[in-house]
Amino acid sequence: GGAHLDKAAFLAKIRKMTTMARLPACLFLLLLSLALSQARFNRKKVCSLPKDVGPCKASMPKWWYNKNKNSCFLFIYGGCQGNANNFEHCEDCMRKCGGLNLRKAKFVCKKLEKQNGGNWNPNKPSNARRAK
Repeated sequence: GGAHLDKAAFLAKIRKMTTMARLPACLFLLLLSLALSQARFNRKKVCSLPKDVGPCKASMPKWWYNKNKNSCFLFIYGGCQGNANNFEHCEDCMRKCGGLNLRKAKFVCKKLEKQNGGNWNPNKPSNARRAK
């Protein structure tokens, strides 16, 4: 009688402990999935923003993602304000918004940079017009 009761209590305790041990792992996975979905939402939000040169007058070549054309384009950033759809390098733009890996982004960006005149100089009149 008593030994059977102790065994049942022991098994119940073990079941409770294993359930409790799984709780941190489940909580971690839940938080991780929330963080990833938030990052995906932020990426879509950033990549949907329009090109914004900002009000300042600097001439900084930057890249922005055009979601309608599924590609990144060069533009002249004024140096202040603007929005988050503003990338230093074409590869960063294509990786974040175009969903490309680094190798594919480099390949695509080489073509895009050639379309923009190779060694792109915003002070060159033909490039300055094209960037605006």
